[in-house]
Amino acid sequence: MDADELGAAGAQFVGVPQRSKVPNGSIAIARYSVLPFYKELEADLAERGSKLINSYPQHQYVADISAWYPDLQAITPETWLSWD
Repeated sequence: MDADELGAAGAQFVGVPQRSKVPNGSIAIARYSVLPFYKELEADLAERGSKLINSYPQHQYVADISAWYPDLQAITPETWLSWD
């Protein structure tokens, strides 16, 4: 995270450097740096009474273009999912 990004995010959100610093009872927004440990982060936060804004299944859907592309194909530029 660069200084500009941190400053812009800090104006709207509280950023924490590690999962153990997420306050109890919070809703957290994970960055892609949590990949491939999203499911583990979800479990860790649940132990603290916190949760991620997106569940693990929701995250899987968004992270996999082959999952969401058919749903948005009509409003998305043509996309090829294989070299065929």
